[in-house]
Amino acid sequence: MPLHQMEEENFRSICKKKAEALEHWLRRVIDENYIQRYGEDYFQFQFDNGENLIKKDIVQKVKVRRNEQPERYSRDIDATLLEDLIAIICKQKQYSEVFKEVFNEVAPQGNEHLRFILNKIWETRNPLSHANPISVRQAEQLICYSNDIIECLQNYYKKKGEGRMYNVPTVLKYTDSFGNTIYREQMIKSGNGKVCLNFINDEKYYLRPEDVYSIELEIDPSFERDTYRLKWFVGSQIIESDSNRLVVELENKHVSEDFYIACWIITKNDWHRYSVGYDDEIVINLRVFPPY
Repeated sequence: MPLHQMEEENFRSICKKKAEALEHWLRRVIDENYIQRYGEDYFQFQFDNGENLIKKDIVQKVKVRRNEQPERYSRDIDATLLEDLIAIICKQKQYSEVFKEVFNEVAPQGNEHLRFILNKIWETRNPLSHANPISVRQAEQLICYSNDIIECLQNYYKKKGEGRMYNVPTVLKYTDSFGNTIYREQMIKSGNGKVCLNFINDEKYYLRPEDVYSIELEIDPSFERDTYRLKWFVGSQIIESDSNRLVVELENKHVSEDFYIACWIITKNDWHRYSVGYDDEIVINLRVFPPY
């Protein structure tokens, strides 16, 4: 349905998802390139002349956000806003040395060209974030420009040999009731591109019957929510819930040294990445002790 025929609430929701997908891609390309060049702690990196890699005001704002919501932001890059990402990527020297190859397809005239495009997106993203009205024209610009940049980044990774042979939604982030926030790149890679988390040997995460354990997954927002479903497994039990959030009230039947929870992401395609009928999987390994 064309945007001008939609209720504002509906096209605002589309814009929000598209902006979040774009921000995820921008954070990824910054994080991967800067870790490679400047190390894990690149937010604190200084050049020999004393210049900061990332502006002090951005570093300070990130620190405040992480202190206020530590359960939400596990890395500095996760606490950046779109305007911070624009400032980092479009800084002339860094753009020339780091990001020109990445964005040349969508911004062949350089960093100011990319800044113009990203600022157009920000001009709509900002009122969206503050519950202010946006026009249909603004929505169209955000969606089109975001699609162009995301496609550019996808092509960049394909050229690097990291493109996905199977274009399916994947789990990007895991959070739980222990306060963990873990991103896909921090997870254990199991066979065929699947991911897992292992809490069996950490007593902070030991569970017992009557404990309540909750999980929430973030799925790649570049895929529309109605194009896939989720299927949960709690040990040998299958839970038919299509939600990306799971709450488990542990019982005696869950007691085990190798208790696990798994989630399948299943597209509505007539083919699937894995032969048993799903497209991505995350497995969480836990230990549940007997009652006291």
